[in-house]
Amino acid sequence: MNSLHRKASRAKRYQADPMAMFRAFGRALPFTAAEQAKLNLPVRVAFQAFIDRTAKEGDFHTLAGAVNVAMVCAESIDPLVEQTCTAARDALMRVHTRQIQCGQWGLDGPAFAEIELAIDVYEQLTGLLTGGQLKDAMSECIRRMQAGDVLQPLQ
Repeated sequence: MNSLHRKASRAKRYQADPMAMFRAFGRALPFTAAEQAKLNLPVRVAFQAFIDRTAKEGDFHTLAGAVNVAMVCAESIDPLVEQTCTAARDALMRVHTRQIQCGQWGLDGPAFAEIELAIDVYEQLTGLLTGGQLKDAMSECIRRMQAGDVLQPLQ
């Protein structure tokens, strides 16, 4: 009786997390095709809204998030990839400045090409990275924003 009571008491204290295995797999496995589509589709829709001249502020932030994640990942890949993402970031700053001045979202020719290249980098990264690596890149973007390491548009 006493040993049964002790076992029951110990089981209450040392409760295993039944979802821990799935979280570990999610951090270690690459994204499936459906998960990649779920990550990439909003970015492409936001970019298409800029092309169609129907973009809203949320579309800008979607593109900025994708470019920032790609830029953080590119820092550890290759300087040319990082340069592509930096050019897209600068293009997004021009787009934001134009929106402040004119009140309308729109892309210029170089911005169109530069942002599209950065989106391609982002889509390739979602095919190569694991869930944990992408989460780490997003956390780094958030950490940099909270530290005040963000560009302000020219006014």
